[in-house]
Amino acid sequence: MKRFLTLFLFVILVQIQFAENVYCAPKEGQAVIDSLRRELPKALQDTNRVNILNALCFYYYEINPTLGLSYGYQALELAESLQWKHGIGHVYGNLACNYLNLSDYPKALQLWTSSLQIHEQLGDKFSIATTMLNMANVYESQGDYSKALELNFNALKMFEEVKGKENGTAITLGNIGYIYYQLHDNAKALDYFRQAIELYQHDDKQSGIASMLGYIGEVYSAQSDYEKAIAYLLHARKMNSDLGILLLEAANIKSLGVVYLSMAKNMQKNDAPVIKEKTKSVLDQAKKYTDTAIIKFKDIGELNSLFLCYLQLSEIQELCGDHSSSLESYKKYTALKDSVFNNEKSKGISQTQMRYEQDKLDMRHQGELHEQKLIRNVLIGGFSVVLLFAGVFFIQRNKIKKGKNKSDALLLNILPAEVAEELKEKGTAAAKQFDNVTVLFTDFKSFTTVSEQLSPQELVNELHTCFKAFDEICTTYSIEKIKTIGDAYLAVCGLPLADEKHAVNVVHAALEIREFMANRSKEMGAKTFEIRIGINSGSVVAGIVGVKKFAYDIWGDTVNTAARMEQNSEPGKINISETTYALIKEKFTCDYRGEIDAKNKGKLAMY
Repeated sequence: MKRFLTLFLFVILVQIQFAENVYCAPKEGQAVIDSLRRELPKALQDTNRVNILNALCFYYYEINPTLGLSYGYQALELAESLQWKHGIGHVYGNLACNYLNLSDYPKALQLWTSSLQIHEQLGDKFSIATTMLNMANVYESQGDYSKALELNFNALKMFEEVKGKENGTAITLGNIGYIYYQLHDNAKALDYFRQAIELYQHDDKQSGIASMLGYIGEVYSAQSDYEKAIAYLLHARKMNSDLGILLLEAANIKSLGVVYLSMAKNMQKNDAPVIKEKTKSVLDQAKKYTDTAIIKFKDIGELNSLFLCYLQLSEIQELCGDHSSSLESYKKYTALKDSVFNNEKSKGISQTQMRYEQDKLDMRHQGELHEQKLIRNVLIGGFSVVLLFAGVFFIQRNKIKKGKNKSDALLLNILPAEVAEELKEKGTAAAKQFDNVTVLFTDFKSFTTVSEQLSPQELVNELHTCFKAFDEICTTYSIEKIKTIGDAYLAVCGLPLADEKHAVNVVHAALEIREFMANRSKEMGAKTFEIRIGINSGSVVAGIVGVKKFAYDIWGDTVNTAARMEQNSEPGKINISETTYALIKEKFTCDYRGEIDAKNKGKLAMY
C-alpha cells in the first residue's frame, strides 16, 4: 500500500508549489511545457519570468529533474536579484521536488526547510502547511514516523486555520492514518481514514474517497477481518475504475489477491475435507485477482508492483500444488528484481534521459488561443485547493502515458544517462574507458549450503534485504551498482561521472556493508550469509551488451583483480589491492596480507 499512498498524497502536494489554474486545463504536460518555453523569450526580467521558469522547474521534476533544476536555479537567481521572497520560497519548493526525484533526500529536505522559513516569515499558512506535508512524506518514507507525525499534526493545525482549504486537511488526515497503519495502531488508522472520507464526501472528491476506502480495506486485511477487507477493496476498485485511476485500481486488485491468499493460509491449518475444498476455492480467487493485477500493471508499465505480483502468484501456485507454474512465476520474479532494484537506486539518473522533442505540435488557431489563456492563468495564478485534486489526474495520465512506452522505460531503468541518450539518438552507444575508478566485488561464503536450508521465498527475501541495503549504502557514497550475479554484487565508483574520492568512497561503503552483514548475522543466525569483499582501483571499459535486453557492464584487469581480491578474502573481511592501498593508506589502517599468484599478472599484494 505504501507506494500508492505516496503517489497519491505526496505528488499531489508538491503541485501546490506553483499556480492555481495549470491543472484545470485539459492539456498534456508536454503541451504546457511547449507553451511555457514559447513564452519565456518574451518575458522581461521580472516576477512573470520567475513564474515561467519556476513552472518549467516544476513540470520537469518528474520527467527530467536535471533540466528541472536548471530552470529552477535560473528562477532562483532572478527572484533573489528582485528580492522577491514569495517567489524565492516557492522556487525552493520546486527545486526540492527535483532533488527528491533524484533520490537526494538530504538536499530536498534542506530546500524545503528554507522554503518553510520564508513562508513562515511571510505568514503564508497554506504554503507552510503543504511544505510541512512534503517534508513529512520524506521522513515517513525513511521510517522516521515520529518526525513524520509531528509535521503532519502541525500541518493539520495550520490547514484548519485556513478557510476554504478542506482538501488539504483531508489529505493530512489520510497521511496520519497511513502512518498509524505502519505503526500497527489500526484503531487510530481507521479513525483518521474515516475522518478524511467525511471531508472528501463534503466536497464530493470521489478520488479521495476511493483512496481512503482502499486503505481501510488494507487495515481490515491486516486485522484478518476478511469480509470487511474484501467489501472495502471492491468498493475502492469500482470507484477507481470509474474515475480512470488505473494505477490505484490495479493496487486494489492486487490487495484483493493478498486477502484471499491470507484466508487460504489460515484455512489450510484445518485438515477437514470440507475446509480443504473451500481452501481451493479461495486460492482460485487469489489467483484470479493476482493474474488480473499482473495484466493491469503490465499495461501501465508499473514494474515495481509487477515484480511483487509474480512473487505473490508463485506462493499461490505453490499452495495449490502447481509446483512447475510456481517455479516459472518465481523465475519471472527474479528476472525483474535487478531491473526494479536498479530503478529504485538510480531513479534520478534514469529520469534524466527522458527528453521531449521541442516544438513538434502543429497547433491550430483554437489551440493557440487556449495556450495563451493558459499562460495568462499561470502568470497571474495564486494558490487554490482545486489544484490539489486536479493535479492527481494529470499525474495519473502522465504516469500511464509514460508507462505504455515499455521499451523506453526498460532502457531508462538499466542504462546511465549518457549511454541511454546516445543509444536513442544514434541507435548505438560506444564503449568508453574510465581511468580512475574503484571496483567493489562481494559474494557470500557457502551460499549454496545456506540456500539449501531456506525455502525459495526465504532465500529471495534474504538476498533482497541484503542487496537492498547494499544499494542504499552505495547510493550514499555515489557508487554505481553494475549488477548482481547470483550471490555476487558488483559496483564501481568514478563513472559515469569522475570522482577523485572513488577509492575512499568504496572503502567507506565496504565497511558499512560489512557492518550491516555482521548485524544481520546477529539477528538471523544461520538464515543469512557471511560476506567476503574485494576492492581494486584502476581503469575499466564500460558499455552496453546485448540487443534485446540491454545490460550496462564493465570490463578489464581492474575488474578481474577485484574479483581475485574477493576470492582470496576471508569472511567478514575487506581485501584490497596494492593499487587501492596506495590511494587510501593515509585514511585507513590496513594490514599487509601477503601475495597471490594471478594469471598473466604475476604476484599481487593484498591488504
